[in-house]
Amino acid sequence: YGAPSFRFTFDVPWPRAILKTKTAKNELVAIIPFTRSKVREDKFKWVAEIMATEYRFYTHGRISPIKAVNEIKDETIGVVHGHAIIPMLQKMNLQLDDGAKTAKINAMKMKRKRVRVIADSDVISLYAWKQIGQDTKELQPGPSIGETKHVYFAAGLNFPDDIAEIIFTAIEKMKNDGKLQKIYDKWL
Repeated sequence: YGAPSFRFTFDVPWPRAILKTKTAKNELVAIIPFTRSKVREDKFKWVAEIMATEYRFYTHGRISPIKAVNEIKDETIGVVHGHAIIPMLQKMNLQLDDGAKTAKINAMKMKRKRVRVIADSDVISLYAWKQIGQDTKELQPGPSIGETKHVYFAAGLNFPDDIAEIIFTAIEKMKNDGKLQKIYDKWL
């Protein structure tokens, strides 16, 4: 598709990945998936939108899924360090755990009953649940949190504009010819 090739690293803790992307100087460092938010808007270069997603609460093994936030006011919610969802949950006066380094670890906490509720994007939650060997049909989606979010290929402000344009064009081609959808179908 004409974009540069990248070496993907999946084992970097989320806060470190964000910091590395934001502070990169002479190397091509980007972060994907990365949700665009008001707090992050002027701190990153938003290269190309990958997908839309919703934040929501998830449970596992309940008699029925959560229908309203007041059902979990006394629960500790599992989150991932540095996630854009944290300020939203804090405004709702919900009790959050100390945070996990990755969504996979957050999913494991719920599977092992260290928390009974997690909050994350639908895409990340489904992927993490699959990563730990679980059937996504057993993951119980609860209410959405806030508005639909837009997920990007994002980079630091020093990321070269010409490379960003090449990546944007390649992702648009992938959207238009169905390749991006095939990737979603494989991973989610």
